[in-house]
Order: sequence, then C-alpha cells, then structure tokens
Amino acid sequence: MNRMIFKFLLLCLRLFPAELSHSIFIFTARYFWFLMPKLNIPQVKTHFFGRELKNHYGVAAGLDKNAQAIKGLFKMGFGFVEVGTVTPKPQSGNKKPRIFRFVKQKSLLNFMGFPNKGSDYALKMIKQYKRKNDEILGVNIGRNKDGTNADYLLLIDKFYLHCDYITINISSPNTPNLRETLNNNNMLEELLSSIDDFCTIRNISTPILLKISPDVTNIQDIYDISCKYNIAGFVLTNTTIDKSHLPNKFKNSNLGGVSGLLLKEKSESLLKHFHSLKDKNKFVISVGGIFNHIDAEDRMQNGANAVQIYTSLIYGAFL
Repeated sequence: MNRMIFKFLLLCLRLFPAELSHSIFIFTARYFWFLMPKLNIPQVKTHFFGRELKNHYGVAAGLDKNAQAIKGLFKMGFGFVEVGTVTPKPQSGNKKPRIFRFVKQKSLLNFMGFPNKGSDYALKMIKQYKRKNDEILGVNIGRNKDGTNADYLLLIDKFYLHCDYITINISSPNTPNLRETLNNNNMLEELLSSIDDFCTIRNISTPILLKISPDVTNIQDIYDISCKYNIAGFVLTNTTIDKSHLPNKFKNSNLGGVSGLLLKEKSESLLKHFHSLKDKNKFVISVGGIFNHIDAEDRMQNGANAVQIYTSLIYGAFL
C-alpha cells in the first residue's frame, strides 16, 4: 500500500469513533497484512538483550491488545512489537465511549481498562506467527480487574517461552488501585520479589521489564527496588493523568490517561531523570510523544536503547 494512500485512509478513519477506527486498523493489519505500507523508519541495526534488531523502533502496547496484527505490524518495518496488555481471563474493560481524540494537540485520552480476549487467545495468536530472527516480540501483562499479584506469575509462566521479553504493567491509570503498587514501595517490593523468586525457581531467563508512569514521584525508590529484584529494563512511560491541557469537559475527570504530543514533555523529563540513575546494563524503552526521527534520536541521546510509538502513528507520523 502506498504511504500516501495509507495516510489518506488514516484521515478517513477519523470520521469514525476512535475505538471503531482502531478495530478497523487491527482488522486490516491482521487479514490484509500484505497491504500494510513500509514506514519511513531507518533500518539501522541495533542490539536488544543480546539479539540483533533491524532497527530501534517498536510498537507500544495498547495498539495490538490481542496479538492479532503481529504480521501486519512487522510488515510496516518495526524492529519490535509489544502486544497487550494481556490479562489472565478475558475482560470487557470500562464503559464506552472510552477513547477520545484531540486532533489539534495530536493526543488521545483513553480509559480502556485492559479490554482483551484473555491470555489463552493471545497465546494462540502468538504461536500462529513464525517470527524471523530479527523480529522481537514483547508481551505486556496486567492483572484482571478483580485479580491479584498472582496474575502476573500466571502470565509470565504462560508466555515466557513464546516471546522475547515481558513487560509488567502496573502503571495504567485505568484499572482501579493498579498504580498503588507503583507508588507504594512495600507493595512494589512484594510484587517484584515474588516475580524474582518465581523466575529463579522456574529458571526463567526471559527479560522482565517494568512500565512506569510519568506521574511518579518516587522514581529513585522504584529504580532501587527494581534493581534489587533483577528487573532487566524499563518502559518509560505509560499515559499521564495530567489533563490540564484538555478541554474543560475532561480536565477535571478522574478517569483516563493522556498519550501523544501532550505526553512528550513528561516522558522526556522522566527519561532524563532516569538516565542519571540507571546502570548501563538496564535496557530502557522510551515511549510518549515521539512524532519524528529527531524526537527518536533525542530519546536515544538521553539514555533510551529503543523507542516505541502508537498515538503518533494514528496522526500519520513516519509516513
């Protein structure tokens, strides 16, 4: 598919409600993967936990929640794809409508609440796709709305043989009490120690990453606890609860997280802060407000090993 045609189709999709547009995109990438265009992504090889990667651009979690569009996304030229967030059991997520576009700000507000078809379905989809050696797949995992920390152990056990890394999502603002674990040192230590013990007992070497909120104030503690329990890397960042730049209708809402251009400053700031703390052996993926190659290279200069995009793709970036 020609890039200009694809860009036109993206513009047409904005005529539909945001979640319907997303479903149409996933349907196309799944069943008509051969029509997906190559993005304007530099094919410069890099390394990813000892593996050679064709480039340092990846797809952020949230785009392909059920691992249905892996083939189409790799066809677009991404070096790695992170699917999910996957929960143990299927769940419908929060009440619709739950995605809102802000075209002038090139941003989104979502309060999805981890809607997905469950871990069995995602695993089936992953097994169906035979990845090339330079195609890296990550699985982003979260607990069910009524779940516990045991959900993470169940999911690690289910996916570790079928992916290249696993991301722990405790930073989404759209599941009740989820971010309490990230903001509470004792709760974070309890979770990460249980994961570390589980991986040690099962001899699991698949890298475990932690996705962090841009709104945290205890970044030093998060980093120290993560290192104590052998977290291999970090995804910086999830969406922000800062809605100060949104219309008044949404500004005072307690629901949802903002992504896209309105997340850029917070994501960059946390990356720079984090870079001053991190050990060179910790892998860092930067995500949030990356709209062009200059943005991506700035993140790499400030300590990222790779970058991810999602919202910017909706607004036609890299075409």
